[in-house]
Amino acid sequence: MPDSVSGRLFEAGSSRNAPAALGRDGGSLVLRTDAGAERLPPEGVASVSPALGRTPRRVALADGRVFETKDTDGIDRLFPKARGVLSGARGWTLGALAAATVAIMAATIVFVLPLAASLAAALTPSPVRSLIDSSALSTLRTIGLVEEGEGDPQDLEPQFGEMLRAAGEDPSDYRLIVVEAPRIGPNAFAMPGGTLVVTTDLIELLGRDELVLAVLAHEVGHVTGDHGLQLLYRALGLRAVIDGLTGGAGAGVDVVAENAGALLTLQNTRGFERDADAAAVDLLRRAGRRPEALAEALSLIREDCRACGEDSILSTHPGMEERIEAIRRLAAAPGEDQTAR
Repeated sequence: MPDSVSGRLFEAGSSRNAPAALGRDGGSLVLRTDAGAERLPPEGVASVSPALGRTPRRVALADGRVFETKDTDGIDRLFPKARGVLSGARGWTLGALAAATVAIMAATIVFVLPLAASLAAALTPSPVRSLIDSSALSTLRTIGLVEEGEGDPQDLEPQFGEMLRAAGEDPSDYRLIVVEAPRIGPNAFAMPGGTLVVTTDLIELLGRDELVLAVLAHEVGHVTGDHGLQLLYRALGLRAVIDGLTGGAGAGVDVVAENAGALLTLQNTRGFERDADAAAVDLLRRAGRRPEALAEALSLIREDCRACGEDSILSTHPGMEERIEAIRRLAAAPGEDQTAR
């Protein structure tokens, strides 16, 4: 097909794509895929994206499909009118449009998503939370991060329940699971429905139930703060924002969503970790236990994990040293609810 442009054809409203070529034959626009040639009607093209640096050009079809290519010159040859319109546009206009788009996305991420996620988390019923817990645990086992079966909590579970009752919490709101997880190592994490997972490696590393319970108090802080659900909803909301601004198609959309979602998670996890530390100090104090035990536990984890103490922007947790010092300050402060800050 003379004067054709090679690229990818994306299905309507999807990131699924396949090789394709777009060109003209006898004045008509023809789309070729592995399924054959398709002659498009004059009204078959809804829009043609402008040329902007190395950004791929996108031809939106009337039926919702999108043809994407890096051949900017080829698109200009196929659609000379679009080229004429774009060549007459001033650079500052495109720059202003791009800046406005970025500003809208930034404002949504910083202000709208956290509020919406917090509200959604608060309205999520218990059955849904439990379903998320079981699905997440099943996934961890499927991909091999957590081995099949559960370890024996031994006397840890009764002590955990006793700590919660002494702090005025209901032990039935939580489920404690001890797992073998060599690939994760010494670790503990919380799920939205109150499932707390602690690895046998962490129990072995800490050596004392008092320190393990302090870590579990931290995980309880994640549950009561709805941190897991908020991160989940923010990630889903971020993807919706990107889909809305980009049309939901294009090879770069998934990459942008994944990387932006990761950065958003990193930023929010830092704040959530600090909040969970403060909540743990408060819970331990209400239970008549030593809040300093959490700092001692983190000190052992820091010594075991060489990279954990680095306060890097790529670290999902604040630097261990920073957290340990903050916990010690909270533990030394007069007894009050440290989460109300």
